Amino acid sequence: MSVFDSIASVYGWFYPYQVRTFEKMVQLFSHHVELTSSSKILDVGCGTGALCAILAKRGCDVTGIDSSRKMIDVALKKTKEQHITFDIADATQMLPYKDKEFDIVFASFVVHGMNKEMRIAMYGELMRVSRHYVVIHDYNQKRTLITDILETLEKGDYFSFIKEVDQELHEFFPVITTVNVGKNSHWYICSCGASTK
Repeated sequence: MSVFDSIASVYGWFYPYQVRTFEKMVQLFSHHVELTSSSKILDVGCGTGALCAILAKRGCDVTGIDSSRKMIDVALKKTKEQHITFDIADATQMLPYKDKEFDIVFASFVVHGMNKEMRIAMYGELMRVSRHYVVIHDYNQKRTLITDILETLEKGDYFSFIKEVDQELHEFFPVITTVNVGKNSHWYICSCGASTK
């Protein structure tokens, strides 16, 4: 059982808060990625489905993926009134989607927990399935003591990620726009090179 399988029910408790947070964020910043009601979206590491729910509410065609079966189970329960497709998949591996199948791919607080090799694999796969943008919603370099402690306990690669994210992304994507969406987080908006018109 993965760590996320074991804590999926706890994440479920925070679903209402996550929905409110994503709703505000999408309302304020979605114009940066030309999000419309006809957008086809992939949410990578969707967790409990909070971002999927907000995007579906706006009329988008939404698919959420997570490598944790238990997270997907929670997402299915939390979003049962909405038309959202959920799949179990690992974005560091070949995803079961066609090249350029989605208009926009989101990955929220997923990448910082991976080692560099996994991050590189994921960037390539997200670029493959996205027609227009890959949005990495994750930490910026404004560290806090609490985050440092939590990320140390999580044993991810947070410290490397925040130092190397800009350089890593520039190796894959032709244009990157950084938008501050919180005190300690950014949207790293990565253009995949296709025209958005």
